[in-house]
Amino acid sequence: MPSLSGDVDLRTAVGKNEMASSKEIDAELMAEVAELVAHARAHGEREQASLGELEAVVSKRLRAVGRLVILLALTLGEEQLEPETKREEKSYVRRPRQKKWLATIFGGILYFRTYLRAAVREEDRSGLHPLDQQWGITRDRFSMNVMATSARLATHVSFDICTDLIEEFWGWSPAKDSIEQMVLGLGANTEDYFEQAPPPVGDGEVLVVQVDGKGVPTATQSELFKRRQPWKGKVRAASPRHRGRTRRKGWQKPRRRKPGDKRKNAKMATVVVMYTLKMDGDLLLGPINKRVYGSFAPKRHAFAWAAREAAKRGFDPTSDETLIQFVSDGDPDLRDLADEYFPQAVQTIDLMHVMEYLWSVGECLHGVGSGALSDWVAHQKQRLLRGQYRRVIREVEDVTAKLKRRGKLSKGRRERLEKALGYLRSNEYRLDYKWVLEMDLELASGAVEGAIKHVMGKRLDNGGMRWIRERAEAVLQLRCIEVNGQWRDFISFVERRTRDKLARGAPVRVMRNEPKPLPSLHLQDAAA
Repeated sequence: MPSLSGDVDLRTAVGKNEMASSKEIDAELMAEVAELVAHARAHGEREQASLGELEAVVSKRLRAVGRLVILLALTLGEEQLEPETKREEKSYVRRPRQKKWLATIFGGILYFRTYLRAAVREEDRSGLHPLDQQWGITRDRFSMNVMATSARLATHVSFDICTDLIEEFWGWSPAKDSIEQMVLGLGANTEDYFEQAPPPVGDGEVLVVQVDGKGVPTATQSELFKRRQPWKGKVRAASPRHRGRTRRKGWQKPRRRKPGDKRKNAKMATVVVMYTLKMDGDLLLGPINKRVYGSFAPKRHAFAWAAREAAKRGFDPTSDETLIQFVSDGDPDLRDLADEYFPQAVQTIDLMHVMEYLWSVGECLHGVGSGALSDWVAHQKQRLLRGQYRRVIREVEDVTAKLKRRGKLSKGRRERLEKALGYLRSNEYRLDYKWVLEMDLELASGAVEGAIKHVMGKRLDNGGMRWIRERAEAVLQLRCIEVNGQWRDFISFVERRTRDKLARGAPVRVMRNEPKPLPSLHLQDAAA
C-alpha cells in the first residue's frame, strides 16, 4: 500500500486521490506513532541531545498524527454510513463518493463522502452529503475550530499578524483574506446571538449603564476607488520601493491641513457598558457581570440593546421598583435617548467632563497654570460634591457677566463660556453628586471610557488602518463577545445553527465575502 502521506506535503494535507480504507489509515497511523516513539528513543540515547530539535520534530510529527486521526474517524463514519434515499417525501439517488479538502488545526486532509442527488422526478434537484450533515461540516474548506480560533485571534490583532501567529503555532495558516471572510461570516451571527443570550447569574441590586461614542478611521470614496482598481493590464514594479513611487505618481497632492483638521474620516460607534452593584451594608460592591456592546448602527440601536438586556437581568427600564443609574458625558443625543429608553433611571453626568468645562471657564478668568485657577476650580468641585450645583451654575453666569462688563471677552472666550454655561444648564438635574455619593453610586464614566480604549482603540484605531463600517462592525461585535467571556457560548450557538440548517438539507457556508449590513431599525421594529 502506498503511503497516505508520503506523496503529499505534510504541512498541508494527507490522503490520496482514491479513498483509503479505515484499515489502511489505521496502519499508517500506527506506523507514524511507532516512528515517533523510535525517534524519541534515538534522540534520548544521543550523547549531545538538543531539546529544541526534539520539540521541532515532535511537533511536526504530532500534526501528521492529528491529521491521520481525523481522517481515520471520517473514513470510519463514511464506511458505516447507510444514508436514507427517502427523506421527507423526497427521493435521492446515491452517487459515487466525492472528495473534499478540509483544513483542520493540524493541517489539511483529503477525505471522501457519499453524495445523494435528488431523483429525476423531484422539482428540487439539489443534493446533499450525509457525512457532512452528521459531522456538522460546512461548505467552507475549514473546520469550525479553525474558523473560530482564527476569528478569535483576529479580534485581538490585525489580519496580517494573525496569519503569522497561527503559522507559528500550527505550522500552517489560512490566508489573510480567508481570515477576514471568517470574521465576516461569524460576525453575521452576533446580533442573533445577543438576542437569545441568557442573562448572567448572581447579579446585584443596582444596574449601572454607561454609554459613550468612539470614532474609527474609515476609508474615503477616493481611497476605496484606488484600492479597488484592477491589476489587469498593469506592469508590476520591480520592488516595493518602485511600486510605491509608481503608485504615488497618480495621487493628487493633498491640501495643507489647517489646525484641527484631520484626515481620519472617523465614523462613530456607540459603546455600552452594563454591570450591577451588590449591596453590602452602606456600600455597593462591584462591578458584577460586566457586559460590553458596541455597534456602528444608529445610537438608538445600542439603546434598544441596553433596554432589552436590562429587562433580561430583571431591571425594568420603565419601572421605579428597581434602581438603574445611567451615566454619560452629557451628549444631548445620549440624554434624549436615555429619557426615552430608561425613563425611570437616575441620570448622572460624568464628573470629569463637568470639570473640563469648569477648567475652560476658569482659564477665561485666571491665568493658565496659575494657583488662582487651580483654587477656583477646586472650590467649584467641592461645591458640586456638596450638592451645590446651582451655586456653581450661578458662579459661571457671574463670571460671564463680569468679563462682558470689563470688555475683555474675545470671540473665542465668549464661545467657550457660552458653551460651558449651556452644558451646565441643560444637565442641571444630573449634577446632584452629593446624593450620588450618599447612595454610593458612580460619579464618572470610567468603565465605558476604559472599554472604548480596550475594545475599540486597541484593535480598530491603529496607525494606517482604514475601515469600512460594515466590516469594522463584525470585528467590533466579535471583540465584545470575546471581552465579555462569551466566546465559547457564541461558537456553540453558531454550531447549533449550522447543524440545524444541515439537518434540513440546506447548504451551509459560514465564511462571507461581503459583510452583513448594519442594523438600521429599532430592535423591536426589526422584530416586528
